[in-house]
Amino acid sequence: MAKSFNFFFPINKQEYKLFFLLASLMFVVIVNNTFLRNLKDSIMIMTNGVFSIAFIKAWCVLPVMVFFLFLYSKLCNIFTQRTIFISFVILLNMYFMFYSFVYLPYHDFFTPIQLAAKLQTAFPERLTLLVQLFEHWGHTLFFVFAELWGSLIISLLFWQFCNSFIEKEQATRMYPIFGQIADIGMVTAGLFLVLQGKDHVFGNVLVSWDHKMRFFSGLILCFSVVSIYLYNLIFKKNLTSSTKNFSMKSKTKLNFKESFQMLVRDPRARQLLIMVFGFTIANNLIDIGWKSQLQQFCSTKSEFVKVMGYFSICTGFSTICLTFVGSRILRKKNWLICASVTPIFFLVIGTLFFGLLLVKKVGVSSDQLSDFLLILIITVGSLQNIFGKALKFSLFDPSKEIVFIDSDIELKTKGKAVIDLFGVRAGKSMSSIFNQYVALVYGSIEMAVGYYLFIIPLLTFAWINATRELYYKHLGGNTSEKVS
Repeated sequence: MAKSFNFFFPINKQEYKLFFLLASLMFVVIVNNTFLRNLKDSIMIMTNGVFSIAFIKAWCVLPVMVFFLFLYSKLCNIFTQRTIFISFVILLNMYFMFYSFVYLPYHDFFTPIQLAAKLQTAFPERLTLLVQLFEHWGHTLFFVFAELWGSLIISLLFWQFCNSFIEKEQATRMYPIFGQIADIGMVTAGLFLVLQGKDHVFGNVLVSWDHKMRFFSGLILCFSVVSIYLYNLIFKKNLTSSTKNFSMKSKTKLNFKESFQMLVRDPRARQLLIMVFGFTIANNLIDIGWKSQLQQFCSTKSEFVKVMGYFSICTGFSTICLTFVGSRILRKKNWLICASVTPIFFLVIGTLFFGLLLVKKVGVSSDQLSDFLLILIITVGSLQNIFGKALKFSLFDPSKEIVFIDSDIELKTKGKAVIDLFGVRAGKSMSSIFNQYVALVYGSIEMAVGYYLFIIPLLTFAWINATRELYYKHLGGNTSEKVS
């Protein structure tokens, strides 16, 4: 019995308190991330269309992320990671509350209608989407700040916090289980999204989208307060016997330019950046294709949120199952297998998805067959959406984070910042710029599906090659080496 328990929960008794506190912190930040990810997509897609995501990621999110990367690089030389974490959480929540309680109720007052109308006539027809993003600037900023939560709070600050005091041997046991905690967070948030996505009547009046957004903003604020409390509790108690620098305040001061130069000096950072590029670009190319098909079945923001809530629940349960497999692979076999599963999955599912879109473009003989093909395309895209995120939490993220554990302090802080902030944002912007090109030149993804069928295999092969090089050249791997 004890052996079976250790297989599913390989945490030592003396680590229980630390593990459950970190797991609780992981839970609350993932719940918020799931809320924000689905809300921002619903708002943007149902307001401006699916291609608006491509424009906003390239022209809005990337510049803001570069600014925050610059700001973070400066703050690392002055403040501890605790101060930076709390400051960024408060900053993001200030805008979320402003958006829900000020901007939405007075949307007409904040909307530059006349200026937007003049810009509509001045811009070419296919670029008017940029004008719409400016006109509804509140929605645009909500999307930007929601993106910051995933990249800044989770990918950078949470994992950096864990890496600051967890040893490599502990990570092989703890990190895959964090994936399960993330799944429970996604399921929890998904249930809220499904419930709020349904039509509710209060006092013979249908509950509006604005009221639902206030509810979600209140929840996000509550979970954010809990995250700050948990972070402080772990930090103050210093629940570890590790000799590592717990404060993570950089000893060597690197400026913004030097942080990027680290990518040139450190081959591990370069290979990690390629891996992050690979995941981000492949995921975004398939995701926008899937959402362009899914949009045909949703007519309101609430309906889209409800559908995405169901997918969050499915993703959560899928990742719970995959985490058991990932934990076993990471502890008993080697890092290479754990890190290679995700790119192989994207190679197969991406080729299949865009291959079906190519069949749809060529045309089918009957309406009934056409409807079946559309359902099949959405199903394959749904599998990517569910299992792609599941693999990220259960295999990709743990294998990536383990590389940072034995690294020097600069790679852990500023190198990680460049990889997780700039790398993710640059990857999303590259895919977004390509999608913009498709929107402006071809008008739809189906008309340019051949490009996607070329890019996905090329991208995933480069990703797999970077993974192998990182393992064999820089992690001291061989075909029989175990991680633990």
